[in-house]
Amino acid sequence: MITLINSFSPNMLGQSRVTLDWSPTSFKEVQRLMEEESFQSFIGQANVAKLFSQMTGMNVQVNRKPYHIRNSDLVIQIQYIGPYFDDNSKELPKGGKLAYWRIQPIELRASFRIGDTHILTHSY
Repeated sequence: MITLINSFSPNMLGQSRVTLDWSPTSFKEVQRLMEEESFQSFIGQANVAKLFSQMTGMNVQVNRKPYHIRNSDLVIQIQYIGPYFDDNSKELPKGGKLAYWRIQPIELRASFRIGDTHILTHSY
């Protein structure tokens, strides 16, 4: 399942040590993923949820409940960048844009020391 968010908070880690892979992605890739898999929204900004719903033709709800990432999650961050964006706007303000990030937990496989160096190895 895909989890949609508009911002990321350390609170989402639930006091766990987690390594995350952050990769920029495109709107087309996000749309493709949403057509192939189910998704849940934890988007707290009404303007972002409404605009993204219009762009994708899918119903993306506002959800301000706390979200805690799990190792099996695929998270897509839809981040608004730009000037003030009114909740009642039907389009992005001039100079505004949406940026897309694919966030995926990486499993810690091994941890060891070589002298003073601490080595961590991970896998998807």
